Amino acid sequence: MILQKYQVLGNDFLIFDCINFEQNAAFLQNKKFQQFVFEKSDRRRLGCDQFIVMESSTKADAKIVFYNSDGSKSEACGNGTVASGVYASGFLGKNNIALETDSSLANVKVNGQKATIELPMPKEVELSNIDRESIHNVIDGMQESDMRHINVGNPHCVLLVQETPSDWQEIGKKIENMTHIFPHKTNVEFVRETGSNAFEVFVWERGAGRTFACGTGACAVAFAMVKKGLANKLKPIEIYMEGSKIYGTGKPIVINFGENSVFLTNHSSFEGKIEV
Repeated sequence: MILQKYQVLGNDFLIFDCINFEQNAAFLQNKKFQQFVFEKSDRRRLGCDQFIVMESSTKADAKIVFYNSDGSKSEACGNGTVASGVYASGFLGKNNIALETDSSLANVKVNGQKATIELPMPKEVELSNIDRESIHNVIDGMQESDMRHINVGNPHCVLLVQETPSDWQEIGKKIENMTHIFPHKTNVEFVRETGSNAFEVFVWERGAGRTFACGTGACAVAFAMVKKGLANKLKPIEIYMEGSKIYGTGKPIVINFGENSVFLTNHSSFEGKIEV
């Protein structure tokens, strides 16, 4: 089997191309495929945050299916869509790519290793007072308006903080697994305002744990901050994640709002082709 390794601000992916490699397509039907995903995602082996299966599509240039590193599926992945768009642009020989996902049809505009993806406008899901109280119990000092449940094709719990808690990973894991509130679990973002239309974000990702960046998380944060009145949707919103400093030479994920959609711009890099 052939795998392509990409990273986007430290958010890393293995792309399993079933369009150009027949052996990959045949292996999809193997009963050991799920175990293969889990093993190759393991950091003690190849390692990745998400494993992406790329297949032919009747609706778009390709279909992409996301698997978390624990083997579970994810409906959407912004940075994975960026990486997939850049990869598909190479073999399709064009810069405007349409990718089908389990949650939507994403349009991707590729410029070298940079890509802008268009995603449906996020939606806020109201939390009941009982649900809010449950989350408050694991986070001291949170205010009512500091918490928002945002859906970007996948669920996000966005928490505005004055300072990121030292135990944010432990808190993120607890909130992720509050299935009485989030039936399919949730991603968790800890957000701190750092400037005009600029925010620092730490991510606990559903099914993957701590990740250095998250594209749909950046969209969820931008939407939540606009709703809270801390961001101006008429201007670009800069989202700085851990990977911005470690891998991205300080570059943020940039979110722009359209009338009915959001546009995410990020950079990817090709790490290598692997035969296993």
